[in-house]
Amino acid sequence: MSIRTILVPVFPAVSETPQLAAALAVARRIGGHIEAVFIRPQPDTLFNEFPESVLISQLGRDELSREEEATEAAARARFDAWHRGHELATGRVRTEEPRIVANWSGRLGSVERMTVQCARLSDLVVLSFPTGRLLAAGQAFDAAVFDGGRPVLLVPSVARADMFAHVVIAWSGSLEATRAVAASMPLLCAADRVSIFCAPQSSEPFLSADDLIEALSWHGVSARALPEPNIGGQVGEELLRMADEAGATLLVMGAYTHSRMRQLFLGGVTDAIVRAAALPTLLMH
Repeated sequence: MSIRTILVPVFPAVSETPQLAAALAVARRIGGHIEAVFIRPQPDTLFNEFPESVLISQLGRDELSREEEATEAAARARFDAWHRGHELATGRVRTEEPRIVANWSGRLGSVERMTVQCARLSDLVVLSFPTGRLLAAGQAFDAAVFDGGRPVLLVPSVARADMFAHVVIAWSGSLEATRAVAASMPLLCAADRVSIFCAPQSSEPFLSADDLIEALSWHGVSARALPEPNIGGQVGEELLRMADEAGATLLVMGAYTHSRMRQLFLGGVTDAIVRAAALPTLLMH
């Protein structure tokens, strides 16, 4: 799989700067073009889903619509300044021009629906880590991971200098981990260094770190296994600790091996990483 279209969903109240920086880093390293899409909820949707917030702010439909339009215009102005600053090109047709193409468009509709629609026509989705304070970020995360069908790159608020310096794969032998490795292959091939974290009790007995190392070698990826982890506590905490000690700049892992509802009640590795990771993380369900 190659990565040619990098989707950056943009929402009101969510800073798009880290997403654009990460998307540009990927585009510069492995090619591809960037599609920044501003998703603006319809006023009627806001009134139906969150009538109390609208009543509190005492905004009418027309005024709310004008406020959202102004927010989109401000985000577009920031994108244009970023676009000019990096001397990027604009266009809808792939050309031989050496400059990276980055486009802007707007969509009117629910965050979930628009995120899914755009994700399914893209090769990689770049989102900020969701937080409890920003509803749109959480909605986009759930929609992209569970229904988008594409790898999702979560980026922290502070960008790393080079996310390709050391990629760590969280390998469990699960179907989700297998999909994550396949989806991230262009990134792995471009990485300076690749390591594998493998938790013994969570791994399929017939798919070890050594098996993955051999499989990656056929793609020209030279990987090594990290020391066997000491799983005295939670797997997610140990994964983040070892990734930090190894100087990881990007984490690749499968997302939600168990059902989302089960993980919400019992906890899980994916939720632990999403809550606490401070490095870019590529997820694939």
